[in-house]
Amino acid sequence: MPRPSINVTLDFASIEERIAKGERITVRHLAADLNVSPQIVRRAFIEHYASRVVFTRGRTGGILVKTASPVTTEATETTTAA
Repeated sequence: MPRPSINVTLDFASIEERIAKGERITVRHLAADLNVSPQIVRRAFIEHYASRVVFTRGRTGGILVKTASPVTTEATETTTAA
């Protein structure tokens, strides 16, 4: 008999806003707020953000979401003095 599926609803917009303000967000704290295991929250972040999410460990650990950096197409010209 397979395990029942657990659906977690995360408000990613508010989480991104809290991260942008500099607030420290951890998987463990989010999981405790939702009464689920940290693995479920981590999987939800990976499914939503794919390669843009970074989980840091340790005392100052937390969740980082990389923003897409704008592509600049500036051409630089160099001249050499003869």
